[in-house]
Amino acid sequence: TENRNLLLPTIISRCQTIDFPDLNSTDLTDYLSRYIQPLPPNAQAAVANSHGSIDTLNKLISPEGARLLEAEEKLYRIFKTTTPPDTVRQLDEFQSQCNSNDLAAQVILESVSRRLINDLHTINTPAALNCIARLSAYFSSALYLIERNISLRLLFINIYLTYREELRKWKINP
Repeated sequence: TENRNLLLPTIISRCQTIDFPDLNSTDLTDYLSRYIQPLPPNAQAAVANSHGSIDTLNKLISPEGARLLEAEEKLYRIFKTTTPPDTVRQLDEFQSQCNSNDLAAQVILESVSRRLINDLHTINTPAALNCIARLSAYFSSALYLIERNISLRLLFINIYLTYREELRKWKINP
């Protein structure tokens, strides 16, 4: 699994852990040129958003991949630029696009959470590091909840509010 934190401790204690590093963008581009012909028009965007995972890359270059990339950008903008009254309306619109497709919601949320956390890495303060740690744990648990069929609407609103609250608590303006 790519999400070791989703496994029960009793299972982890009985298994051998083998960590594979993420692939770099050169490796992913080589993979595309070798196995996917012709290259899809969104190939470079898919490589940039796959975060070193061939599985995610294959999802992003699929026919639905361009829609996933657009949705990922939309959710990222919602988190970064909206204020609560407008946020709920935009999250409802976003959720209706993802409705009944938990896999799409999971891929999009994973990508957005990585982007939001990477934005915080540019701020090198103890407060930012604390915020990164708390948000990383929260986003991991949110990804787990998507797999458990939690209401996407409530989950996205909760994630947004938690993200904003953590930034406010640590007085961070990315």
